[in-house]
Amino acid sequence: MPTTGTTAATTRTTTAPAEDGDDLRIRYHRVRGFTEGLGRYRGKVDEAVDHLLATGGTEPPARVTELVELGLHHEQQHQELLLMDIKHVLAVNPLRPAYRGFERAPVAAAASGGPTWIEHAGGVVSVGHSGDGFCFDNETPRHDALLSPFAIRSSLVSAGDWLAFITEGGYREPALWMSDGWATVQAEGWEAPEYWMRADDGWLVQTLAGPRPLDPDEPVCHVSWYEADAFARWTGCRLPTEAEWEVVAVTRGHPPASAADGVAAAAGLDDAGLAGSGLHPAPPSPGDEQWFGAVWQWTASPYGPYPGFQPSGPGADRRGGEGAGAGRARVGYVGEDAAVARRHGIRQRRAQRLRPVRRVGGHAA
Repeated sequence: MPTTGTTAATTRTTTAPAEDGDDLRIRYHRVRGFTEGLGRYRGKVDEAVDHLLATGGTEPPARVTELVELGLHHEQQHQELLLMDIKHVLAVNPLRPAYRGFERAPVAAAASGGPTWIEHAGGVVSVGHSGDGFCFDNETPRHDALLSPFAIRSSLVSAGDWLAFITEGGYREPALWMSDGWATVQAEGWEAPEYWMRADDGWLVQTLAGPRPLDPDEPVCHVSWYEADAFARWTGCRLPTEAEWEVVAVTRGHPPASAADGVAAAAGLDDAGLAGSGLHPAPPSPGDEQWFGAVWQWTASPYGPYPGFQPSGPGADRRGGEGAGAGRARVGYVGEDAAVARRHGIRQRRAQRLRPVRRVGGHAA
C-alpha cells in the first residue's frame, strides 16, 4: 500500500527519482503516443463489433449476444474501478486536484438516534441468482443455506461511527484485529480510512471533487476487510455472512429494475452516473437503507464457489457482498483482497446474533 507522512492514514506513496526536463518530455510523448494508438485500436474493435451485430436485420447468434452482454457488464465494473484509480492518482498529488467538480444536492436528514436492527429467524434460505436474466456465473447456482437467527443493522456504518472507533483507540488495540490485519496496521501506519486527513478543525476526506470536510452522516468507505472486521468486533458484533446479507438485502433494498435480472436501481453511482453526486457516497435520505448502489459492502464470507458451481467460460467474475457499478448494482457480486481493497469504495454492515456471544477484549468468552 502507498504511504503518506502528512495525515492520519490515508494516501501512501513512494517517491520516484527526479527527472530532468528532457526525460519528462520523452515520457510524455511516449505515453501520449501509446494512448492515441490504444484509442485507434479501441475504435477499430468497436467498429468490428458494430458490424458483427448489424447482421442485415437478422438476430445475431445467442452466443454472440451473451458475450457482448457479459462484456458490457464487465465494462461497467471497470468504469468504476477507473474512477477509483483516478482518485488514487489525484490523492497522491500534493496539490490534491479535482477530477470533476460537483455540488451535492441537499439531502433531507435521516431520523436521528442509534441504528436499528433487522431480526431474521434463520432457517433454510435460498441464495444465488434466480430468473432468466443476466448474471455472472459465480452468482450461480441458486442453492439452500442454513442460517442461525441473527440481527443485521439497517443502516450503513457512518463516518461518525468510525470517528468514535478512532477516538477510542481502535487502531491501537491489537486485541481487535486479526493477526494479519494488525501486522498490516503496523507496517502501513493505518490510523484512519484511506483518504482521510486530519485538519486543524477536524477531518477532511479526499473525493473526486477534491478535499472537503468529512460529513459524519455519510457512509464510511475506503476501509479494508481487516478494518471492517476490527470495527465490528469493537462494537461487540461481527460482519454478516454473505447469505445473511443477501437474504435481507433482497427484501429490504430497492425493488429490482427487472425481477429476472436481479439488479436494482439505486442512488450513488447508479443514479447519478459518472458525472454527478455519485462521485462520493452521500448520507442516506429518510427511509433509504442504502442496500444498493451507495458503496461496496464487506461480509465475513470467504470468496469461493457456490455448491455445484460450474464455470461458464472466459469472463467469469468474482462474488462478494454487493457491487455499485457505474450503471448497475447486483445482489451477489465481487470479492476483494482483505487489505488492498482500501482503494475502492467499501462499506460494511454488522450482524449480531439474537443470542450474541459475549466478548471480552475482542475475544470470545
